[in-house]
Amino acid sequence: MKSDKLFAIIVLFMTATGISQNIELIDNIAYVDGTKYIKLEKINRKKILIRNVDSDEKLVEITFFRVYNSREKRHLKIPSIYYYGINESMRFENHIKNKLDLVKFLYRNKIIFLTGKPNENKVFNHLDNIEKMKTKNISSWRVVNDNVMGGLSSSTLTEKENSVLFKGTTSLENNGGFASIRTLIEKGSLKDCKTMSIRYKSSSTNRTFGVSFKTSQRYYIPYHKFTFTPKTNDWEELTVNIEDFKHYKISKIIGNNMPLNLLEEVFNIALIVSDKKEGDFDIEIDYIKFN
Repeated sequence: MKSDKLFAIIVLFMTATGISQNIELIDNIAYVDGTKYIKLEKINRKKILIRNVDSDEKLVEITFFRVYNSREKRHLKIPSIYYYGINESMRFENHIKNKLDLVKFLYRNKIIFLTGKPNENKVFNHLDNIEKMKTKNISSWRVVNDNVMGGLSSSTLTEKENSVLFKGTTSLENNGGFASIRTLIEKGSLKDCKTMSIRYKSSSTNRTFGVSFKTSQRYYIPYHKFTFTPKTNDWEELTVNIEDFKHYKISKIIGNNMPLNLLEEVFNIALIVSDKKEGDFDIEIDYIKFN
């Protein structure tokens, strides 16, 4: 069976309320401004159960995963939350340092209300977004190589069980030298995003890849791109600030720092290899996310 792997954009907006509250954790009971909020129960070193303080009802179970952020050069502990009432799970990209940090995360992001009731609508909205994104699977990406300008590079995009594989050969003949896969998105989709994360593995540790944003179909109009080089043959996760995308014109840097207000105009995203080298390349992608 073909996978519905979401190789495109997974956007999770996690915005705090911006209101300052006094949040405390005393004997595994969390308090917000002196009011009992939730009870924490450790299952093991990776799981914490959250209960209602009054009824002792199971609300959510939180499983922590360790991911390596190559930009910050450290491991992050991110939560996946299982909601008992609706038998659904939702994974977040927020780094949780300790129990108190977890309580603040649950309250300020309205995952559990002060009344002790889980915010199930957040999960339903998330699942609705996933269903919409399933229509944007591998078939929405197209291969674009330098042959559109007379070059001789070649590449393919193949769907695997839980990932996609982009591989090929670049040639510098006929002033060529690039291969890419590209997809179209609705303008405004990225307007509130500030970071990009990509999980990948590649045997091409001598090649440089890039993720680019375009606001025009014309090839000579400047665009923004972030480049990276695989360090190992194993899975790596890279998280970068979108402001760190550089300004390019026909593969040459012409400026620094992408203004975030330009994100509203982005309609084309590409994964590209254009490092002025000949030879084979490969990169397997688990996901690309924008937060």
